[in-house]
Amino acid sequence: MQRRTIVVDGYNVIHRVGRFKQQMERSLEAGRIALLRYCSEWRARRRDVDQFYVVFDGDSSVVGGERTASAPGVKAIYSQSGETADLRIRKLLEQADRRDCFTVVSDDNEVRECARIHHMEAMSVGDFSRVAQPNRATSQPNGHLSHAKTRLSVDKAPLNPRTARAINDELGRLWDV
Repeated sequence: MQRRTIVVDGYNVIHRVGRFKQQMERSLEAGRIALLRYCSEWRARRRDVDQFYVVFDGDSSVVGGERTASAPGVKAIYSQSGETADLRIRKLLEQADRRDCFTVVSDDNEVRECARIHHMEAMSVGDFSRVAQPNRATSQPNGHLSHAKTRLSVDKAPLNPRTARAINDELGRLWDV
């Protein structure tokens, strides 16, 4: 069975999801803890992820650049001095075992492109904030999953055959097929 690993662009997620941003307004550490707790709850509830790596821009109080969160399978990683979280994520992806299934969570185009180059999935922050608790209402913008090419979100209603045929015909004319 293929192991699934999720790499989270920490501050990118915190700044875009209301419940994490509210915690961060109390303190930076509170925002980080809220995100790490969310990852831990996801892992416990869904059981489809072996490991979370939540990557943050550096924190001088963390020796060695990483620490384990309160739950197994969730690790906070801090970029080193002179290194951004984006660069640290890129290094993680480059060193990844290709037998593992990786998903990168970020709305940063550079991070998402890096995932695509390495043939890994990219999940939008909006999708990530809804996945573990799909019934919870959220005001985040709709996101999408992508893997090499962008896929539509699965919650979209299917097209009726007439509309699908009209779209195909129009695309055929546009592409001279």
